[in-house]
Amino acid sequence: MRVMSFILLLIIFFMLYVIFFLYRAFEQKCIQYDKVMRNFLMLYDWMEEKQKDSEILVSFLQERGYGEILVYGWGYLGRLLCKELEHTQIKVKGIIDRRHLSDTYGIPSYRSQDALPKVDAVVLTVLYDGERIMDDIKMNMDCPIISLEEFV
Repeated sequence: MRVMSFILLLIIFFMLYVIFFLYRAFEQKCIQYDKVMRNFLMLYDWMEEKQKDSEILVSFLQERGYGEILVYGWGYLGRLLCKELEHTQIKVKGIIDRRHLSDTYGIPSYRSQDALPKVDAVVLTVLYDGERIMDDIKMNMDCPIISLEEFV
């Protein structure tokens, strides 16, 4: 009888461990889904606004006097922003990314703790964890930090 109780307890602990492991995996997938969905919706809004006014991004930056910027984040949105500003009066002086990329597309890359060039503003293209990222950037920079979501 004691052996059966012990085996039953072992089975219960194993099942609880499996349930906990599956829950953690599910939780991570939900977080990942939320990030992707938020990027998609932001991109959709951006393109919808662009169809109305093709210069909306450039106008937004110029109206605020931002001629030179740094782009935080080299994901899909960061790349699209740099591409969008490529042949405009807005100069992208660099990319801030935790992966510290090499000079991508001829644009210098930095980490937030590096010595960063002086610019008019930093455009945040990462749509999650924005408060923490802004705090990191504020330690090294004294310029406005704006989210890409503000444009759209």
